[in-house]
Amino acid sequence: MKRKRHDTSTDGGRVEFSRLDQATLAYYKEIHECIKKADDNEEKVRVANNALEETRGREAEIASDSVCSRVIEALLPHAGPEALAGFLTGCVQGDNLGLLCTR
Repeated sequence: MKRKRHDTSTDGGRVEFSRLDQATLAYYKEIHECIKKADDNEEKVRVANNALEETRGREAEIASDSVCSRVIEALLPHAGPEALAGFLTGCVQGDNLGLLCTR
């Protein structure tokens, strides 16, 4: 899959390459803002669980993206056990582990 150049900064200073479409990038940027602004732990858990559920079937693709990987990293401490187990299982199924190790 060809990488696309996306301006991922808010100040225009940092440009990164992404394999994901703009809609997916926008979704995970919005999720990152939601986690940062969440008032209580219960809300953070809900946001994290829902966002990890959205990765289903695309775990390795999303986790290996330079932008989304940072968002996933912020979500993991707040994820419930079932959401976390589902995400990690998806990361190692089939060829996904190899993809994560080589990207």
